[in-house]
Formats: sequence, C-alpha cells, structure tokens
Amino acid sequence: MSSAERGPEQPPLFPLPLEAYERYMLADDSPDYPMAFVIAIDVSGDLRFLEFESALQAALVRHPLLGCRVELIGGKGWCWKPVARRAVSVEWIEGDRPLESPRGERIDLMREVGLRVQVCHARNAARVNFQFHHAATDGIGAVQFIGDVLAIYGQSTAAPGDEIPELEPLNPQLLIQRGRLWRDGVRPRRGFLLRTAGRVLEMLWQSPAILAARASPKVCATQDSSIPAFVSRTLPRDVHIGLKARAAAKGVTVNDLLVLDMYHTIRDWNQLCGRNDRRTWYRLGLPLSLRTPMDDDLPAANVLSFLFMTRRARDCDREDELLQFIHRETESVIQGEARLMFAHAVGLLLKAPGLLAGLLRVPACQATAILANVGDVRRQFRGRFPLKQGRCVAGNVILDALLGAAPIRNRTRLAVSLGTYAGMYLVNMQCDHRFFTRDDAERLADLFTERIRRRARGSDTAVNLLETSRAA
Repeated sequence: MSSAERGPEQPPLFPLPLEAYERYMLADDSPDYPMAFVIAIDVSGDLRFLEFESALQAALVRHPLLGCRVELIGGKGWCWKPVARRAVSVEWIEGDRPLESPRGERIDLMREVGLRVQVCHARNAARVNFQFHHAATDGIGAVQFIGDVLAIYGQSTAAPGDEIPELEPLNPQLLIQRGRLWRDGVRPRRGFLLRTAGRVLEMLWQSPAILAARASPKVCATQDSSIPAFVSRTLPRDVHIGLKARAAAKGVTVNDLLVLDMYHTIRDWNQLCGRNDRRTWYRLGLPLSLRTPMDDDLPAANVLSFLFMTRRARDCDREDELLQFIHRETESVIQGEARLMFAHAVGLLLKAPGLLAGLLRVPACQATAILANVGDVRRQFRGRFPLKQGRCVAGNVILDALLGAAPIRNRTRLAVSLGTYAGMYLVNMQCDHRFFTRDDAERLADLFTERIRRRARGSDTAVNLLETSRAA
C-alpha cells in the first residue's frame, strides 16, 4: 500500500507536554496530601488472573497517559513519556477476608506511572482497587478506563454463544487537544480576564471555614493505618426516583438538591462540634467536566475545571432562597464561559514560575468540602455491556458496584463523590484521617445520606437531624 493510500502520517504523540491542569495537580501533590484517588469495583463471579491482567495491558494501550511517567525534557518542559516495559503490574491477594480499599498513597510520577492496581480475590467475588494520579486523568477518564478493562476482560471470558461487551474506538491523537479551553476559533468575550480576576479576588475575600473535627489529632493518630480511603453508602432505587420528583417539582436539578443537602450537612456537623457562628462562610468545590462531543473518542485524561460556591452558615436557614441561588449559579456557570474561569486562572498563574506552587503552599482553606457527581456510571463507559438486572455483565463476572472519592488536600477535610448505577445512588465519602476517626466518618456519612433520604421522601428536611446524630 502506498503512503497516499495510507493517508497522512500522524505526528509522534510523545513526548507530550503537560497541560495546565496536569501541572496544577503535580504542583499540589505532596507526601501528606497526595493528588491520587482510589476507585474500587466489586464484581461477583470468579475473576481470572491471567485474563484480567491481559485486559489491563490492552486497556493501557487504549489509554496511553496511564502508562507514562513525567520527565523534564529540554525545549519542551515537563512531558509525558511512555514506559517501555509493562507499566503496571497487578497485586493479586487471595483469601476470604474483608475486601477493603486502601487509602491512596503518593504516586511519584517521576519514577512510576500514574496507575496502581490491586485485586482482593475471594470465593466468587473480588474487589479491584484502581489508584490513579490526578495529573494523569480525572474521574470520568478513570471510569472510562475501568469500563474498557471490564469490556476486554468480558470479551475473553464470555461463554460460547453469550453476548459480549462491545468497545468503541478511541483516538490517542486527540490527547494533543486536551486542556484547550478555546476551540474552533472561539475566543472569550471582552472582559473575560477581568471577570476571572474578580472571581479570584472574591474567593480570597470569602475565607471559608474548615470542617470541624470531633477527635484530636492524637486520637486519630492511633487509628489502624489500614483504614480505607472512603466510607460508602448505597441508596435504593426509590431514593433516586424520589429525588428526581422533588427536583422537577421545584424546577431545579437533582444535583442542586444534593448541593443543598451538603451545605446543611456541613452546617450541622460543625454545630455538633461546637462551631455555631452563623456568619461563617462554607465553600463547596464542584468539579466541572469540560468535555464536548469533540472529546467522544478521547482516551483517559483531565478535561476538567471547578466551580467554587460560597455561602454563609445562616443561609441554610432560608432553604428555598439557598436552593434558588445554587440553581442560578450552576446554570450560569455550566452553560456560560464562567465554567472556564478556574482552568483559565490556573493557566495564567503558571506563566509566572513558582507562583502557583507558592500559592498552593499558603496555609489557607480553599474549600470546606469537595462534592463530585459523575452521574450515571454506565454512560461513562466507552462501550456497551449486556445487562443483568441493570448491572453490567463482563464475561464470567458481573459489576456490582463502583465506588470512589476525590482526593483531599490540606484544610479541605472532606471529599464526597456521587453516582448512579443500576438505579441506585452510590455515595462515597473520604475524610481526612488525621482529624476524623472511622466512627466519625461513618456518622458524617449517615448525616448526609439521611438528609438525602428525607429529601427523596418529601419529608420536612428542617427536622433536627443534629439531635439524632448527638443521640447516636
């Protein structure tokens, strides 16, 4: 075949310079607060080692950033560079012991790739722990990668005649455009830079409160180091249906209601810990996906920005007003150019050497909590699975649950991730283990999910859940 028949040759993808958000995640990484997150999947069936390891390696070919280290290359700066040999090995643990997910330890991207995999294999069940460095991918990209691993595994283990998962193609060359805020010649409207600066100054003025701790650091230091990365709650289908009905009745989104309940939970928890100042600011960091149809064939990567929403504790007393504020803020940000402000500000800060890293080391609270909503997990997969009672069938195993939480940083002691799967709501909560015991994390998760349950039932959410928590 001639070169003309093959079409134009693609330029080499690597070494690939890091984009602004990736450099931000690298700068914010530290031994105490690593920018790594764990996603755990629970499967039923006898997961096979050789087929799973082969599926993992095949998925890494489709998602090349997860098989790269970071190197400083003259003339290009910090770049992604593939590891020549097998980048990721599987830690396989046998035994009928509790299947927990470890806390995400630091991944040094200068020495290793941004992915670790551990399988806790028991009889007819397994938990697979995927640990990702946030510089290599965001949560949606991580879920897409996991879906590919399962689909490839399912293709190799399905019984003759069974329906098999189908994979959609990916285009690694699209990684060149990741992180581009302005595409197809579109440019920000006049004054965007000033509006971005104004938003940053507003954030600096509204200094948010840190989530209070019930236990002392000395007590927390005595905890078992094997405490997992997050505590999880699974809410049944009727909760999901009820939330959609409540949201429709109020003319808002389900996510707006969950943000509202998160504000209430923070206020209630701080009051439980003796923090009763109604003038205190609470700030939620809400990750925003910047993916467009142009990214449909994009491998795992960061295509992400943030919305920071700040209100006072006393605003929780006027629930309808707070809900309408949340709805207006999310609508205006998601649909307009404001969704790009955080990513644009990071890019500007990186133009001055050392400025971003210096700001990240300032001992200030950027957000009281992080609240991430990945939506329907199945919709994030880059392929189609046969289903059994709404659950994905991957050959000889069935995906029962996908659990995970965003990383936390210094003074942001709580990260909550939400998603739906097989009609259920999955709530995962990571608390800073330096300030929260396992019992405290469980109680905080109960406080939040009880609010969600009451909301879904249409109950009076003004009921004093705080007294219930105190009694516990």
